[in-house]
Amino acid sequence: MQPGDLAGKQFWDKVWAPRRGPSPAEPPPGHPIIEQILPARSDWTCLEIGCVPGKILAWMNRRFGYRVEGVDYSDRIDAAQATLQVACPGQYRLHHADFFQFSPARRYEVVCSFGFVEHFTQWQTAVRRHAELTEPGGYVVIEVPNFTHLQYFLRLLFEPQALRHHQPSATNPHAIASCLKRSGMDIIHAGHWRTFDLHLSGTGRLWRYYTARAVNIAVDRLRHLMVAAGLDNCPTRLLSPTAMVVARKRAPRSRH
Repeated sequence: MQPGDLAGKQFWDKVWAPRRGPSPAEPPPGHPIIEQILPARSDWTCLEIGCVPGKILAWMNRRFGYRVEGVDYSDRIDAAQATLQVACPGQYRLHHADFFQFSPARRYEVVCSFGFVEHFTQWQTAVRRHAELTEPGGYVVIEVPNFTHLQYFLRLLFEPQALRHHQPSATNPHAIASCLKRSGMDIIHAGHWRTFDLHLSGTGRLWRYYTARAVNIAVDRLRHLMVAAGLDNCPTRLLSPTAMVVARKRAPRSRH
């Protein structure tokens, strides 16, 4: 995988190794934004980059009626196969390939990724590749975690090992939007989602597990309080857990 892959194939193979059987269809965190913008079209095809375990593709098919395709270099692409075979048999296609060497015979009406571009030091190349694979008039959806400002320092304090796999500059939605704009896209949405959230994996030494568990419980209680107070969706770059950009590719100008 190129260029500047911060996680690597072995990491993702390990992450997805416990998956057994199909995953239920599940929307990405910022799905209300997507639902406001993307049209339902049974004649369109959606490509997800980094598609394992397939649960978001299954949701895209169910919610919008798209035929779906996915590309992933993980050897656990069989997990996506299991999910889509149950969710939308006959309406999907999977590509076990390096995204940066992936050369499909067509372009797509929707190209999306969720937690992908931030794993590369040269993340702009990944963003431009999204645009290259998009049909004129089609949409690009890129969602990333927010690893800037207070979210960055919380990770640095509680889970510094996670920062090794992420490029914080790639989690700025306005930087992603600028890159897409230079690639011939019109920006429809560029911003953050939700007020605050934090989930730690707790991997590593035993004390990290207990620290992560305590932090996750505290954050969960805080979020319940925010929901009760009606403060759960006040996006801010300082605290929000997720950033999303949605753009549409400009059609080429006709020549007379």
